[in-house]
Amino acid sequence: MTETFDSILKADHLAQARFDAASAKLIADAAQIGIALTLDDCKQVPSVRLACLTDMGLTDAALEEAKRLPQIAAAAQKAEFARQLSERNSAAHAEIAQLNPSQRLKLGREIERSRPQEEKSPLPSEEAHAAMLALQSLPPSARLSYARKVGLA
Repeated sequence: MTETFDSILKADHLAQARFDAASAKLIADAAQIGIALTLDDCKQVPSVRLACLTDMGLTDAALEEAKRLPQIAAAAQKAEFARQLSERNSAAHAEIAQLNPSQRLKLGREIERSRPQEEKSPLPSEEAHAAMLALQSLPPSARLSYARKVGLA
């Protein structure tokens, strides 16, 4: 079905422009709630297709339709769970309290993997050299946390 839609986009410049606008808005809306969408994902959303083929624009239901896509549903669920964790008295905290320590650690790692990663700029050579010298003077138990703090790890 996307082959037909792709051929429509190639043939009609207006439809391509509408798709670019609708997908950019949907990707931005999804990024605000912690979901990463691609252009291929947007091609599968019915509201985006409708916005491309008509002049009615993107509907409010587009984000909910994107959340129902199989490849996005798990990420949407994890993002919602992470959002609930940021609230102090949510049901997510009660769910986590029932987990054993290894399950909590596994869940925490999954949540951390699903978060968008920040691009760290490399340290200038003088700062890196100074950090390495300071790192060597620390006890082994503190080296890794210090290296992470200054951006070496």
